[in-house]
Amino acid sequence: EKNHIVYADPLLTIETLDEISINLSGYQALIFTSPNAVRCYCRSSSGRNISVFAVGHKTANIAETYGFKEVFSANGDVKKLSNTIKACLHYKTGTLLYLCGKHVSGDLKSELENAGFKIEKKEIYDAVAVSDLSDISKTQIKNGSIDYIPFYSKRSALIFIELAKKAELLKYLTNITVLCLSPSIAVIASSANWKE
Repeated sequence: EKNHIVYADPLLTIETLDEISINLSGYQALIFTSPNAVRCYCRSSSGRNISVFAVGHKTANIAETYGFKEVFSANGDVKKLSNTIKACLHYKTGTLLYLCGKHVSGDLKSELENAGFKIEKKEIYDAVAVSDLSDISKTQIKNGSIDYIPFYSKRSALIFIELAKKAELLKYLTNITVLCLSPSIAVIASSANWKE
């Protein structure tokens, strides 16, 4: 096994949009598609006595850590989450509350509405792009110390390329291999000239 040195440079900061005051009695379940949504909800709301449907294990684990007792993980993407909800719940039992960020991929609301569910979508946080790469990142990219950069979302790839352009780093990306979570992210990343 190789030893890797990892530099982390967050491209987004999470900002809660409002104080979250939600009466859970009108809902049959909460839906979370990110750990950030769970954290933002739990910072200002104490309600935990409701079923939670989470997109993946990380989001589900955080919901359990914050005290939710009945947590279902779809272990995947929005499509798997939709299928999990349809398999576990009946659309006539009550409204679903989908708590999310301003920028979400996939259209979970439409998927569930097409299956007869009533779903209320509430944006509770925003992932705000940073205005610049860190000085460490700029130096590491310029001196060829970075071999790989992973992107987990289309938005993070777009933000990175814009910040690299702003810092006049695009010419140095030809020494770096980009690792993308999905083919759709790879399409966005390919707008820059990478080693691979």
